[in-house]
Amino acid sequence: ETFACLCCCCNVVSYIFAHVQMPGFSLTPQIYSAWPGEMSVKQCFNSEKSASLAAKWGLRLAGWLLLWVGLTATFAPLEVLLDVIPLLGPYLGSGLSGVLCFFAFIVTVAIATLIVSLAYLVYHPLLGILYMALTGTFVASAMFLAHALEEKH
Repeated sequence: ETFACLCCCCNVVSYIFAHVQMPGFSLTPQIYSAWPGEMSVKQCFNSEKSASLAAKWGLRLAGWLLLWVGLTATFAPLEVLLDVIPLLGPYLGSGLSGVLCFFAFIVTVAIATLIVSLAYLVYHPLLGILYMALTGTFVASAMFLAHALEEKH
């Protein structure tokens, strides 16, 4: 019951900050930045836009990196299984590790581009369709390459 009471208080405060307006004072999100020298309003907004663009791509890259590290760590026990084999185990384990890292790279790039494409479909439908087509092309070419390599052997 105490936890529910605390959540209720947080929701009330959140509602007040989102909806209550006072003359000369705004509780809605504002841009608080300072720049040296004189800048026009357009230059200030362009500076904020480029900073948010850099943050967005930085977070996307960090998210993909975490996805890749997680998928690579998921397959890490397979490498240890091969390390148990006497004499050849360490070499086989290292080779499998490289193959699994590459496989995880391909899979996570496909998943990350799919997630970005789906987000763009919601917020920017025309650009989302283009990104979805590029994602489909990437996945189809990876599958075609894997199938061609399989037939070659």
